[in-house]
Amino acid sequence: MPLIKRLSRAFRADMHAVLDSIEEPASLLKQAVREMEDDVLRDQQHLKQLIRTRDHQQSTQRNYKSQLDEISEEIGVSFAADNHDLAKKAIRRKLELERAMKVLTGQQQSVERHIDELQQRLKENQEKLNVMRQKQEVLISTSDYPDEQTQYCEPGVTDDEVEIAFLKEQKARVAS
Repeated sequence: MPLIKRLSRAFRADMHAVLDSIEEPASLLKQAVREMEDDVLRDQQHLKQLIRTRDHQQSTQRNYKSQLDEISEEIGVSFAADNHDLAKKAIRRKLELERAMKVLTGQQQSVERHIDELQQRLKENQEKLNVMRQKQEVLISTSDYPDEQTQYCEPGVTDDEVEIAFLKEQKARVAS
């Protein structure tokens, strides 16, 4: 059994080597850059959404605080009027709002932590993307200069150029 596993592992390794040599590094790098750009764009959109959520939470928290101030006033007025039932109702609302604020504070901390992590990941991915783009530029610029063999193997001369050169040679030979 171990012999079969070893043979299959060796065969897979050879197949991967063959596939790697067949694939073009430039196209692989272009694909990797596109995927990284998509990831960065997705993270940026997610970050914007989280920031909107944080802003909404902060607005809600300010609203809760103003409601708590109003309720505190109502409690004071209720006690001044010696209306204990009304004071108890206001105190109930105050307790509910305070609990809601605790939950909201926990959510805000979670969102802030997530924003920080996402910003750090975005920064790292931007740096990686810049490195990949630089590699791509280097690869593309080196592929723009064909090596000497390719330069001599490819004709690169049109039929019209041959005709013009032929006529020039013919004219030079007739003139001499």
